[in-house]
Amino acid sequence: WLEFRRVLFRSSSKENTSDFVLQTSGNITIGTTTDSGQAKLQVSGITQTTGLSLSGTTVSTSQTITSSYFMWVFNGASGQTLTLYSPTTHNNIHFIKNSSANNLTIGVVSGSYIETTTSTTTVTSMTIPAYKTAMFISNGGYVWEVMFLQP
Repeated sequence: WLEFRRVLFRSSSKENTSDFVLQTSGNITIGTTTDSGQAKLQVSGITQTTGLSLSGTTVSTSQTITSSYFMWVFNGASGQTLTLYSPTTHNNIHFIKNSSANNLTIGVVSGSYIETTTSTTTVTSMTIPAYKTAMFISNGGYVWEVMFLQP
């Protein structure tokens, strides 16, 4: 068996460039040697794919959203809240589909805010109406930006 700290693949003889790196963390970086630690596959540059599958889950009770899933579908009763995690450590996108006949409250953890589509003011909670969808993007700071709320 062989043990490596990391494996580098280069298409150039330049010492400080790397096309593909299998990092010690198990993460793969392409076009960079810097491992952010936030994802298994990290690409510096434009990515093209012929297929992409994104993870999702369905929930029916109040809980904190994690970065494990891209799509969250809510189908529970009224009075439930999905709480967004801190946007300071992630730069993620989440779609939240309210597939129930009830309003769904979206909240944030302490110290975080939501910037709504209707103004540049920040709030700590908002409502996704019945059968509507919203997309949230963490800005890497303390704000979740709502890119759209389906009318």
